[in-house]
Amino acid sequence: MPGRTRRGAAVLATVLVAVGVAGCGGGSAPGPATDSPTTSLPPEPPAPPKSDDAGRAYDLGTIRKVETEAGRPVVVLDRWTVRKLPDAKLAAKGVPIRRYRVKKSPYTNQNRKVTFRIPVADHPVIVLRHCLSWNEPLQAKSTTLKGLAAAGGKDKIVLVTLDERGWLTSAQNLPGC
Repeated sequence: MPGRTRRGAAVLATVLVAVGVAGCGGGSAPGPATDSPTTSLPPEPPAPPKSDDAGRAYDLGTIRKVETEAGRPVVVLDRWTVRKLPDAKLAAKGVPIRRYRVKKSPYTNQNRKVTFRIPVADHPVIVLRHCLSWNEPLQAKSTTLKGLAAAGGKDKIVLVTLDERGWLTSAQNLPGC
């Protein structure tokens, strides 16, 4: 039976070599099977900012600052009102864009502490008007939100137009003379 012993010894040697190689620390550590490709989902985009002015078509005030939220510009508006004009009417129809006499201003700050956050829609129309004198025509130029926010003094009051989400689609100031 020397043939059987040799075959048995050969099988035993093969098993021992296989077990020995598997148990050695000389190779790389076994990893996950790479038979199937791994798929990674792209990260969820941030939720769009919410507007404090949803439900209005217009708002009036001064721009306190322009911030960025979820990758979008957001205007922080200090709301103003017009004497003898109900806020609901202002919110629905806005006010005419025209110059006003600073000494007889019809605009008043509604409060000193509460502000409203308004996200900005893509490609808003931003216009800065300036009054040189009461008898002169208004000067107007296209600007940025930050440029409009920087127009202090008699040019600081801004009328904003809002879409159905309450996002700013246009902003223009009401120049004082």
